[in-house]
Amino acid sequence: MLIIELLASRIMAPFYGNSIFVWASIIGMTIASLAVGYYLGGRFGGRISVTLVSALIVGSMTLMFISEPVLEFTSDFGIMSGSIMAVTMLFAPTIILFGMYSPMLIHRLGGGAGATAGKVFAVGTAGSFFGALVTGFVLIPSLGIDSILVLSIGLIVGVSIFWIGDGRRRPLPIALIGISFIVLTMSLVQGETNTQVVFEKTSMYGNVKVVELKNDWHALLVDGSLQSFTHESGMTLVPFANYAKVVYMINPEIDDVLILGLGSGGLSFVFDEKSDNVTTVEIDPNVVEMSSQVFGYDGNVVVDDARHYIQSNDQTYDAVVYDIATGDSFPPHLFTQEMFQSVEDKLNDDGVVTVHFDGRLDGMKLTSLYKTLDSVFDNVFIISLGDGILDAKIYYATNASIDKSAMIANIDRAYNSAEQPVYSNQIMNRIESLDGGIVMTDNYNPIDIWQIEATQAWRDYTWENFQEYL
Repeated sequence: MLIIELLASRIMAPFYGNSIFVWASIIGMTIASLAVGYYLGGRFGGRISVTLVSALIVGSMTLMFISEPVLEFTSDFGIMSGSIMAVTMLFAPTIILFGMYSPMLIHRLGGGAGATAGKVFAVGTAGSFFGALVTGFVLIPSLGIDSILVLSIGLIVGVSIFWIGDGRRRPLPIALIGISFIVLTMSLVQGETNTQVVFEKTSMYGNVKVVELKNDWHALLVDGSLQSFTHESGMTLVPFANYAKVVYMINPEIDDVLILGLGSGGLSFVFDEKSDNVTTVEIDPNVVEMSSQVFGYDGNVVVDDARHYIQSNDQTYDAVVYDIATGDSFPPHLFTQEMFQSVEDKLNDDGVVTVHFDGRLDGMKLTSLYKTLDSVFDNVFIISLGDGILDAKIYYATNASIDKSAMIANIDRAYNSAEQPVYSNQIMNRIESLDGGIVMTDNYNPIDIWQIEATQAWRDYTWENFQEYL
């Protein structure tokens, strides 16, 4: 059962990501579907063969091979409503049928109802436990979704053959299983590969894909969400790569830099040119492989969760650069007062933290991030590249003694242009006068909920421009 839930998260990811809304939809749908299955299995289990239910499961799982039209249709309803509709249409039938197994087996095994039920549910739960571990740690990182589905169906067919072995002939269920299994196996035959996709791998963290564009430029997509435009030389079009260099205006002596999030390596290339000691922390090993294989990045990269690395590492830094909140790749535990305090503890004197965000300034997300940084650091200011939902906002936080107004004016003079105007003074005056916002903590941090509007807008942009590659 948990295999289906984990696969559901991977199937949904190119259209909906892996946000809390997707997981809430999957878990909620699973519980509701099991309840329906338990009732139907108890109500009609004595009149329906296990083999027939197995055949129907195999048939219902074929929906997962043709999920794209369903996901396209439901995506028009937004992340919250659309994800509920999608998981219900694609996975509820299979899980309802799986739910029917337990009461049917209890009925067939007979004996004391309590003892039999205990054995059935114990075995089923143990199977889910081991299935979840194997799927999450072995199958998903090693195999494609289609291969895992066929493997799962093979196990179901094996169980069905066991039940067929009781001597009673059931031609219809056997035929259904056979036909469905043949169809599913044929679906694994790969069609023409899109030659513009130059890299694609899936791990427990997501699907990483690089699409080749014109003139040696590439688009990096993670779980179907655009992350960056990067030239094969390592140069990136993401504005944050340039504006992150403002840290050198705050502290010209920056040498030891910690970057949280690798992506294509474009930001790490930028800091490697100006500082001697640059360390990048990236949680997904496939991203590390991609940045090296496609873009030739060979800097110092540590595979770890950013918070775990900071809290377990004794090294100190002159600058810590956040590049982990593009699109809907959004880990809330990295944006709390406790996390920023851990970062502040690892900064040298006059050290600087810079954080990249997208969104409108009148939202709780951006004002709360400002207040959270301000609760830890003496000076916090913002560069904005516009006030639209997809326009970048770049935060700088430091305990260095600086004239904030003068610094902002210098940044405006250095970076302002007709092509990319900067609105630092206007933004600072607005955000400091805004009401609302909270100091986000480990105990309460709904920032991923506030991110939903920007997430939907970013996915709409990705879908409009990269639909053929998703």
